[in-house]
Amino acid sequence: MPHHRPCRNEDKCCNVKDGNKDGLVNLSKKTCSCTKFQVDKLPCRHALAAVRYEKKHFPDFCGDCYKTTSWLEAYSGNIFPVGHHSEWNIPQDVQSKVVHPPPLRAQVGRPKKKRFKSAGEHGNGKTRNCTICKKSGHKR
Repeated sequence: MPHHRPCRNEDKCCNVKDGNKDGLVNLSKKTCSCTKFQVDKLPCRHALAAVRYEKKHFPDFCGDCYKTTSWLEAYSGNIFPVGHHSEWNIPQDVQSKVVHPPPLRAQVGRPKKKRFKSAGEHGNGKTRNCTICKKSGHKR
């Protein structure tokens, strides 16, 4: 990580200078001029430097979706297994509907003449021989 030099601004912003791209970080609004802080909901390198400079706690600036409490809450309910399809209760109006596959579209480009061989399939049985010494195992 390159050396980051944050400096405090008068409007509660930190101007973080690094070699390539400087960042203007507002920790109270959780924003940075590089926009990674807003998009990812995780502090970017500029925000990390500002958090370190302000001697604040890093996890306080992460989005709620990254916190353990959110994960625990998301999976707190029971997830029941699906029974055998003969035991399903499907409404009659759903059973009567027919779902068709999507329409086929012609592929762009010239069609392939040969199909790709599967992993267990062997070649067509012909071995190539060298044109000079007439032995198999190598070409030419």
